Amino acid sequence: MLSNFFKPIILQRPFCAIAGVLGGLLLTQAVNYELIANSGGRFVPRTYAQWQKDTGMTKEEIDTALAIAVKRGLMETQEADPEIIRFRVNHKVVDAKLAGIGEVVEPEKKEEVVEQLPLPVAIPQESSQIVVAEPKTATKKKTTKPRSAQDLEIDRIFLPIYMEHKLTTWTKHQWIPSNSMKAIKRLIEMYPDDAPQKFVDALTWAREGDKSTDWCRSGQWDLDNLCTNEKLFKYSDAHATAMENNPEYRARVEGGSSKDIGRAVPGVDKSQIAQGQKALNSYTKQQESAPKIVFYAHLWENKNDNS
Repeated sequence: MLSNFFKPIILQRPFCAIAGVLGGLLLTQAVNYELIANSGGRFVPRTYAQWQKDTGMTKEEIDTALAIAVKRGLMETQEADPEIIRFRVNHKVVDAKLAGIGEVVEPEKKEEVVEQLPLPVAIPQESSQIVVAEPKTATKKKTTKPRSAQDLEIDRIFLPIYMEHKLTTWTKHQWIPSNSMKAIKRLIEMYPDDAPQKFVDALTWAREGDKSTDWCRSGQWDLDNLCTNEKLFKYSDAHATAMENNPEYRARVEGGSSKDIGRAVPGVDKSQIAQGQKALNSYTKQQESAPKIVFYAHLWENKNDNS
């Protein structure tokens, strides 16, 4: 029945050492508000009614705590509506003051500190009595799942092709992203004989196509942007159609007069092009020396288990 009478709040106890009890309570809630708003250093607006509900403090206590936090450089405020506090936490000052009392906060550990902030606190009707609950144990970090032999083989073939034929502004991946991997596996399933060439065709259309692919040249994207909504299939088909029916497009592709301005700029990593061509040549050579379906047989022998 206590839940009917107690209002839960949060409190980061080390903050009390640098701002007092009320100041620590206010500072804790301010950090929590910033996290909820994903403020990125911008000022966050909250009404007095919200502060009172989330901290249990009166308006006068809030003003007193805020004055302490601002005077000590822990927080900054902006003038706004009388019922609204626009604030941001000066994290550098907070970290420095915490370090001064022995609570050293290393930069790489900031996320861990943030995860400890929402400590469940039970506060009775009288706000002077604060009961701090024991913190929860730290959440285990997710471990990266090892890449399968199938994924590694696709990386070996398709990654250098991507690096050659991508737009110069696109991301340089270290391996095929997981969402793209799913799309490429579907491409292999649909075109087991010539999936790498279909992949090249889709990348070429993204790089050299008509106005429908202007978005590809508008900024920095990555492979996942090409591997959604069946674009691998649509773009490879569009490339084949344009090569057959659009002399301007064909001349642009074959003559090297690329729409991707960066490809003509000195300093482009030519080793990427060499690696991509080597992977494609290797694929072609294997196709010539064995039945085409054999090349991908080992990728799909455990398909039902890995899909």
